[in-house]
Amino acid sequence: MSLSGKINITCSKCRKDYEATVYQTVDTALHENVAKDIITWELFRQTCPHCGNTVTLNYPLLYHDLQRKAVVWVAPVEPGREAKLAEMRKNMALPDHTTRLVAGLDQLREKVSALETGRDDRVLELLKWSLVQNLQKQMPDFKLREVLYLYLDGEEGFHFYSTDGRYLHSPLVQEQYDFVKTKFAKQLKILEGKPYPEVNYLWASTLWANA
Repeated sequence: MSLSGKINITCSKCRKDYEATVYQTVDTALHENVAKDIITWELFRQTCPHCGNTVTLNYPLLYHDLQRKAVVWVAPVEPGREAKLAEMRKNMALPDHTTRLVAGLDQLREKVSALETGRDDRVLELLKWSLVQNLQKQMPDFKLREVLYLYLDGEEGFHFYSTDGRYLHSPLVQEQYDFVKTKFAKQLKILEGKPYPEVNYLWASTLWANA
């Protein structure tokens, strides 16, 4: 089931108010192309009907891929977050689903990309960490702001963004993916079944530190 609602927005350009649709939950079975719309930001874009100015909204939601039995919960970092997480993990555990917790929409885009390509997001995070270490050795002047794994226009890969506006792209190399998957097979087995874990860059760095 998908749930949506309306909120009022004041346009940052013309300063006029208008209504925008936001989603509390998104079900892939009910929304055709919703995965693509999330990865490309289309689901979160709103256009002012008065002046045409477009903005991208960032808000919490629950993404449910029924076919793949996967749930991604977007819970921004804010006061009271830990209490909400404890309640969610207790009352909304789904033993037959793969569940993930993310802090923002960019991380949601990554998890949805992984679902679309059939990749293990844990392996992708571990591989991402390794690629960043190599990049920092080869290009120490590239001050990393963010790195994302995305599936865009039928191609998967890692997108590196620097603090000064530079951009690099690295296609996913299957041999590297397989190496990381094998290297951490035992650790990944132990982590299976935990409700709504935060599988992110920090999580990956911890595993690498103990490898």
